[in-house]
Amino acid sequence: MDDPDRWQSLFVQRMRALFEANGQPAPELSHDDEAADAVGFTMDGVDFEISFHAPLHRDHLLLECEFGAAPKDEWALRKLLRLNRRLQSSGRGSFGWRREADAITFGVRLPLARCEKDMVEAVMAAIAQQAHHWRAGRRLDEAAFLAVEPPELSLPVGTDVRSQLIRVLQELCADDRVDGVEELEAQPQARALRISVGNADVYVVHAEPGSPRITLECEYGAAPIDQPVEVLLGLLASTDSHATGGADGFGLEGPADLVVYRSTCIGPDWASRGLLTEILDIARSSTEWFDACWGSRTASQLQACAVDGLVDVFN
Repeated sequence: MDDPDRWQSLFVQRMRALFEANGQPAPELSHDDEAADAVGFTMDGVDFEISFHAPLHRDHLLLECEFGAAPKDEWALRKLLRLNRRLQSSGRGSFGWRREADAITFGVRLPLARCEKDMVEAVMAAIAQQAHHWRAGRRLDEAAFLAVEPPELSLPVGTDVRSQLIRVLQELCADDRVDGVEELEAQPQARALRISVGNADVYVVHAEPGSPRITLECEYGAAPIDQPVEVLLGLLASTDSHATGGADGFGLEGPADLVVYRSTCIGPDWASRGLLTEILDIARSSTEWFDACWGSRTASQLQACAVDGLVDVFN
């Protein structure tokens, strides 16, 4: 079920069922897979936007809301970014910052195949509870953010995802802009590589031979202590679902609060989406961010990430 028209139709069906079950008129939605659709829904006093855009979301919908005013305290922002790192690893969403509203936002992508009415309501209710905690100044409960596992994708018969990945990586190795490709130790069945572009390293992990999911990660460097609020809000702004489409973004990895960018590509169409372009863009952004915050990069300012732990996260 990889036809965009079918996913668009499923989104329309899911939203009509949600609204009708709650005694509300069915929303007016498009059946055009080129157009983005969005509806508003209120759960427990918290306003949500539920949207779908086939080229961006593929077989997922995007669920987002505003939690409330952004803190001006450095440590509160660090806590949010640390939480991002843990939530992103299990597909449970990301916090962001919307500058025009000066508000903390939350966005998560949910697999449409699992978005029956009860599931969508349960996810919204859990998020709404945490939004109320935030607005009341109470601590967020990480365990309350629900993970909705996508179903196994049915790839076309004869599709060899690992071979496609190897072919793309061979093209990548031949590109003059790439300085090095190193295969790393990984768990059985997984493939992990470090792509070096200038002073930046981008990690590519393919956890299972038949999986269409590839994860990219890049260590930007330690979060700076000079003007930290401005820098941390900038990271959250780049992680807001309006900027990412609800797909991953920035988090902080303890104990040194290392800034890590994460991006998950769902294939097998990732080969045609320009995997090399994305890797180069991530590497360039990492170098620019680090130079702006710290000046020239030195090895002592970067911390190595254990590859086994990296692959664990991607599983």
